[in-house]
Amino acid sequence: MSVTTYLTDVGEGKYIEFTLDAILQDNDGKTLIVETIYHYGVMLLLLDKLIPSIARERIISCYIRYMSGSASQLTGYVVGMCKQTGYTYDKETR
Repeated sequence: MSVTTYLTDVGEGKYIEFTLDAILQDNDGKTLIVETIYHYGVMLLLLDKLIPSIARERIISCYIRYMSGSASQLTGYVVGMCKQTGYTYDKETR
């Protein structure tokens, strides 16, 4: 289950014992949500910085081949993640 699916389900009330307000009021729940968003952002920035665009294109091709050429609903998510975020890393300034 992905984080977005979980948060959507909580927002829609599929879990009786959890609401987004209750999760954010709990210190552990608040910490987990913030850390999850932070790590997701770091993952995308590192993907942009360390993996060149041709390699990301090949990742998408391999994913589609792995899924036997069928267009699953997750293909759009994989393509969206492998696109450039617009972040530019200047190696000379470091």
